[in-house]
Amino acid sequence: MTTRSILPVALSFCLLASPMAAEELTDMSAGTKVSNFVTMGKTQIPLPKGEWELKLVGTKRDQEFGKLGRVLLIQETNDSGFLYIDAISNIDSCAPYGWSKYICGRKNTHHNESRGAPNQKNAECWNVNHYSVNPNREYNKGFWKKYRNEMNDILKTVFSKRKTLLVSQFRWSNQCHFLNIDYLVNPEIFGFEPESSSWKDSAWHRELVGEDPRRKDLVAAVTDVGRELKDAVDHGFDGELDGWTSEIGLKFE
Repeated sequence: MTTRSILPVALSFCLLASPMAAEELTDMSAGTKVSNFVTMGKTQIPLPKGEWELKLVGTKRDQEFGKLGRVLLIQETNDSGFLYIDAISNIDSCAPYGWSKYICGRKNTHHNESRGAPNQKNAECWNVNHYSVNPNREYNKGFWKKYRNEMNDILKTVFSKRKTLLVSQFRWSNQCHFLNIDYLVNPEIFGFEPESSSWKDSAWHRELVGEDPRRKDLVAAVTDVGRELKDAVDHGFDGELDGWTSEIGLKFE
């Protein structure tokens, strides 16, 4: 599944164009602007092109997995075609926490490539899906309850009610670290009408999207740029993005 052929060539031309390393993301304060890639724990996270604003940072300590970090990054300028990024990683402990049955090996989404699951110590999963987001939902349980409620408060400033987005989701894990990261796209940016349907009834569902050729084309475009992201995520997971300048953007007309 892993592709290693494109990114190293690009790296060799970009060493002077971006910083050689990135500050730990969970040490930054909300409002910080970042670009190209960021570092969280033991992994580097590639960003689509343009400037991104760190909107929310959360850290929690788990008895088994040590210190975990979670971040929300938003791009309101539409430079890349992506709206926001939600990422989780371990920071200071050796913890293969990242396998997710909900993502890996799914058959009811637009695209899925999974290797290694359900082996938490060696898994790479990429999923392209439609995603129903309700910023008015109130979480009353779960490990990230407080963070997710704060995240929804922020998302309310971007969209006020339930909305269907498209997403490339990545779950990478080895014996010592993991990365769960979602890159989300708002179809309204490309002229589609807002939608607040349930996931099952959405016009973006894989069983329905073919009824509208333009919707089908946007899903294909999200999948195409997802392949670029997958290559960058793979290199970032191994700490190989130093000096990398991002040109990753969603192309759709």
